[in-house]
Amino acid sequence: MNILARKFALVAFAACAALSTTTLALADCEHKGTLVSTGTIPNAAGTIEVKASGTTQRIQVKADLAVNDGTKFAVITKTSAGPKVLGTITVELGSVELKITNNNGNSDPAKTDPFCSVHSVAIVDGNLQPVLTGTF
Repeated sequence: MNILARKFALVAFAACAALSTTTLALADCEHKGTLVSTGTIPNAAGTIEVKASGTTQRIQVKADLAVNDGTKFAVITKTSAGPKVLGTITVELGSVELKITNNNGNSDPAKTDPFCSVHSVAIVDGNLQPVLTGTF
């Protein structure tokens, strides 16, 4: 192998190593945030956690809402393509929880891959009015 070919191989190897390190760094994240009441439902409160490590990703939203059991809400996030519904939740005993996972690399039902791109969430009522919002 001549000197020029060796230099090219070394540069190509370094570029691949840098790209793979960057990709891994972008894929791993842990974001936690508080969901703040908009005043629509008094004393509403919630949390969100987004976590990714390797090929495993999870989004978990929890909230306490003083409404009748069976009341339905949607959890939405903003993406570059516009709002995206992460899922629907139904109140049981004053609480709700939405947990989305990609099951170790499989596609997620909400089609939000990569989860680390989620930085804002809102829980909205049946009239699409925000009840809780959070940005982190």
